[in-house]
Amino acid sequence: MKQNYFTIIFFITMFISVVNTELTLANDIGTVNFSGVTCTYCDVYNENGEYISKHLVKNTFELPIGIYVFSVNGSFKSVTVQTGQNEFPLGTVSVSAINQTDCYVFDFSDESGKLLSKHNAIYPFELFPGNYTLKVNGTSKKVNVQSGQNDFLLGNIDLKASNQTSCFVYASSDTSGNYLSEHNATNPFDLFPGNYTFKVNGTSKEVNVQPGQNDFLLGNIDLKASNQTSCFVYAPSDTSGNYLSEHNTYLY
Repeated sequence: MKQNYFTIIFFITMFISVVNTELTLANDIGTVNFSGVTCTYCDVYNENGEYISKHLVKNTFELPIGIYVFSVNGSFKSVTVQTGQNEFPLGTVSVSAINQTDCYVFDFSDESGKLLSKHNAIYPFELFPGNYTLKVNGTSKKVNVQSGQNDFLLGNIDLKASNQTSCFVYASSDTSGNYLSEHNATNPFDLFPGNYTFKVNGTSKEVNVQPGQNDFLLGNIDLKASNQTSCFVYAPSDTSGNYLSEHNTYLY
């Protein structure tokens, strides 16, 4: 009888020990939630910079309480995970491009030009809140990303060229002669809003690009020549004798 008594006491003690251990472990775990909306991942590092794990930002996950560094699309956040629920909301960035083009994300304060991440500008992407520089087709915009939705709309450019020619985009204030980007003038393209100079076949136009649709229509010239010959285009005010462009007289 005495032996059974000690056996019962032993099992009760073990049960209490297991329960206490589980409670201790539960108290040492925090649940992490980003409230993400895209299918991207968060890389988790410890405070010494050692990689630990990767998690989809749309899902919650658990970590032992402690200090971590989270990385999403090249953006970083140092956090302290505590017991219970831990909310670290992301900023969802949308530039609403109409073409297949890339949006490059740079650290606002990093003058080295280090690229954080690259995204298809048609689709939204996520970053931790903070200051960044976004670049699309050589044009840039400094932005402050807040948690939740962030719309930094592009200007969608349509020149409606009738044949294959290039449009060169320059910053209006740039006198270096270096263009920001080159585009097929028959297809629409995207730029961040701002003042630019467009050059097509040696001719130029100063434009102010606004968010949304921007139509800067070209003149489509047809000389209806009967055979193959060249047409040279000059600026009326140019006395240098240098022509702007040369064309086959069938159509340009």
